Amino acid sequence: MSVRNEILEQQEMLRSLVRSWSADVSDLRKRVGRPGGMLLVGRGTSDNAARFAQYLFGIEHRMPSALATPSLYSGYGSEPGFPSDWAIVAISQSGASPDLAAVLGATRNRSNLKVAITNNPESPLASVADVVVPLGAGRESSVAATKTYVASLSAVLRLSDAMSDESPSEPDAIVSAVEEVLSLESDIARAAAAVADMESCAVIGRGLHMASAFEWALKMTETSSLAAVPFSSADFLHGPVAMVDATRPVLGVIDADPFARRLTEIVSSLSAERGISSVVLSFVDGVTASHVVRLPSVAPRLNPIVAAVAFQLFSLHLALARGSDPDNPRGLSKVTETL
Repeated sequence: MSVRNEILEQQEMLRSLVRSWSADVSDLRKRVGRPGGMLLVGRGTSDNAARFAQYLFGIEHRMPSALATPSLYSGYGSEPGFPSDWAIVAISQSGASPDLAAVLGATRNRSNLKVAITNNPESPLASVADVVVPLGAGRESSVAATKTYVASLSAVLRLSDAMSDESPSEPDAIVSAVEEVLSLESDIARAAAAVADMESCAVIGRGLHMASAFEWALKMTETSSLAAVPFSSADFLHGPVAMVDATRPVLGVIDADPFARRLTEIVSSLSAERGISSVVLSFVDGVTASHVVRLPSVAPRLNPIVAAVAFQLFSLHLALARGSDPDNPRGLSKVTETL
């Protein structure tokens, strides 16, 4: 199974997830309630899904949240305590990493609700959870995670819906939006080919798309053996902007959110003043960049899924243009068990 095939499978996967969305939310609402806060834990791609959760829960529920530091549990033997009304949410495709299970199963957190979001409901991680949210991504054999990342975002969205007193959101439009993104593959491939000779790059995003920036950078790094470095667009201006030049372009995601204008200004000024190449995945019109791929917008909370499919295609075609094998990333395996 190639990574491209798994990217293409996401439309049908999402169609299945959408069909069971309301029932899943109703079930989660009974089991999860509304925690006072969230401790989120993941590694790699799953950690980026946790970044999305951190913003989503804060925006939709004004809920405090924190990203866990698993090495405190698995390495130092120091278990931070959290208020008993906080939930601990671990996200893992395989559910096999010992350090994530160490956080979820920590004795000091035994009074906290423990939620495992995983593609393997029989995994060690699931065994120490009170609530298991299956990703429903089906088999994913490619080393570069595609389906499981999008399914993780979907699981986080359903969890947020479950913590609301309102009716579940209607995510039906996400399927047709992903179909439209897949039809843009040739445009995305051209944008990737245009910067294929870059030495490294900066990837910027903000808010809900911080996760997009980090996951896009990860996908390029693992499939092209390229130093793609993610930044909040705010942090980018505090020094890292100095890294971009003629051989180090800037890539970004721009949505119709409070940060659209500033992100557009950053990309435009770098192009005009320093001749920096830029690639933008944009949900809005009027963006000036070397290469803009205009994406279909569903809703701010759902658009990170749309962006994910686009930057997965970009990363695939970047690797091909650079002569790399995206199906066999150097030095990587599908399941990584960290301590």
